[in-house]
Amino acid sequence: MMLYFKSILAGLVTLFLSAIAFTVVQVFRTLRAARTEAARLGAAEVGIDIVALFKTPLFLIVVLIGFGIGFWWRFRTEN
Repeated sequence: MMLYFKSILAGLVTLFLSAIAFTVVQVFRTLRAARTEAARLGAAEVGIDIVALFKTPLFLIVVLIGFGIGFWWRFRTEN
């Protein structure tokens, strides 16, 4: 029973880490794309909707893969 608890806990930790990493990468990617577009249009402001990043299917895939990797890693090392 403790094996599954540790595995789920490791999965949740990697889930949160992958969510943070995904958010940081997407923000930098958006800012880089917006900078070139803003330079072309002569604009100076860029708005980012963080909530919209969490509603994408890619976010769900990334965090589920993160959870799976963390769960599997802990399960295999304890077994």
